[in-house]
Amino acid sequence: METAFLSIGRVGVAALLVAAAASGVACGSPDGREGVRGDGQSGTGSGGETGSGGGLLPGLPGVDPDPSGGPDGKEYCQEADVEFKPQTPTVFVLVDRSGSIYGLNLWDALRDGVLPVVEELQGDVRFGFGTYTGTDEMCTGLEAPATQPALNNYDAIAAAYTGLGSVPPQGKLETPTAFAIQQATDLLLADTEAPGERFILLVTGDADPDFCNDPAPQCGADATIASLQVAHSKGVNTLVFAIEHDGLLQPDWFHYYAQAGLGHQPNWPHGLDVGVYSGKLDSECNGHDYWVAMKTANGNDEFLPAGHYSAEGSSAMAFLNDNVTEIAAGIKAKVEGLKSCVFNLADSNVEVKEGSEDSGDIYVDDKLIPQDQWRMNDPTTLELLGEACETWQRPEVSKFFAGFPCDAIIVR
Repeated sequence: METAFLSIGRVGVAALLVAAAASGVACGSPDGREGVRGDGQSGTGSGGETGSGGGLLPGLPGVDPDPSGGPDGKEYCQEADVEFKPQTPTVFVLVDRSGSIYGLNLWDALRDGVLPVVEELQGDVRFGFGTYTGTDEMCTGLEAPATQPALNNYDAIAAAYTGLGSVPPQGKLETPTAFAIQQATDLLLADTEAPGERFILLVTGDADPDFCNDPAPQCGADATIASLQVAHSKGVNTLVFAIEHDGLLQPDWFHYYAQAGLGHQPNWPHGLDVGVYSGKLDSECNGHDYWVAMKTANGNDEFLPAGHYSAEGSSAMAFLNDNVTEIAAGIKAKVEGLKSCVFNLADSNVEVKEGSEDSGDIYVDDKLIPQDQWRMNDPTTLELLGEACETWQRPEVSKFFAGFPCDAIIVR
């Protein structure tokens, strides 16, 4: 029986493999046209179309007629390149460069923990990088230039990160987190090359963000929560990793940031203190232009805070630890889990026929995957599940192969 195979070697490189039996029977397409014969002879369709003597699949140029092997050792008579895209995630690493980080003497240790994670996972994740701080005179937020996201981006990120040095800039370094989140979100949304989900990975040691002018701490926190919720509404989730230390006055605020970063509504009593004609945060923060701007961007009306809050709250938590090595390990584990288990053929001219989704054989790292560990979400989207997904998400695993019977494949 002839079989059409979708195969992928390294992430992002793929081929459609069409195997014919030794008898040379051609694979018929859904519209009745004959496909390529296994013996390399041309096939003629009902419409009178004739392939070349080299054996080209109708509609797919550039066929290699030489046999090639799949994970099970079978040989296939030819292959035609198609684009099979894994939904590679994009992660913008946003590092707090405020005075509190330098005050904790953790800048170097944090850098030395983050960079190896980027180096190890750079083949599976599109990493970008930026830092943020500001002063009363110049509240820049995201410092320029930011490193734009890309695969295999370690060298550029390492050069930018280490180039900042161990000595803090002059002046009182502030923490304009909301501003930086907004800028990082805009940068990610402008990245038209991102095929999968977009994330901000916030690494911070300061639970008391501000607008570079020392407002009441709750105003900066409320604006940060609003900025994270706005980012989520635009398709950018934020993962929060924070340094625990004795100087933290409001460690729970880190968890509120993590919840807002996923689009949740924290159960913050201060944010829930709203009456019919008054609101606690509104009365405390309404004089700050940036707070007002974030409140407006988050769609909140008069007397309400900038962020959205609920009594139900959320169980999401920031990764909070006083050990930089543990923080780096937490970042690695989280980012590994972002490696997408979804593969998309939407940009090619190939799809799996409805009703034939269970007829395929799927291999990860040259091992056949049980039927209950993958599924077709639609005719062009395949998803790995459970143990198969966990295996695929390991950084060292890069081989993926999917094969379906020829009559289960539609070439559009």
